[in-house]
Amino acid sequence: MLRYILESKTQKITADQAEAKHLVSDSRLGKKPVPFGFQNQRWQVLLSKFQSGDDLWEYDHYVGPLCAEAGIAILRGGEVVDHIVTMRS
Repeated sequence: MLRYILESKTQKITADQAEAKHLVSDSRLGKKPVPFGFQNQRWQVLLSKFQSGDDLWEYDHYVGPLCAEAGIAILRGGEVVDHIVTMRS
């Protein structure tokens, strides 16, 4: 399951880097930019699963035109624990 994430991981990333990269400004979210915007609650759930020794990896899975997915995953012992999708086409 989710083998495509393991095969498509591109680089390690910290939680702070991920949040800075995915800040969303929208008046419906308030005055300040929110990490992952309307998916912030999902991001918080993902972070709650992070344990010592885990790694966050960005992944970019491309199958063909209009068939791609990018996101961030927690890897623990070479297995995907959880992930958040940041782009899908």
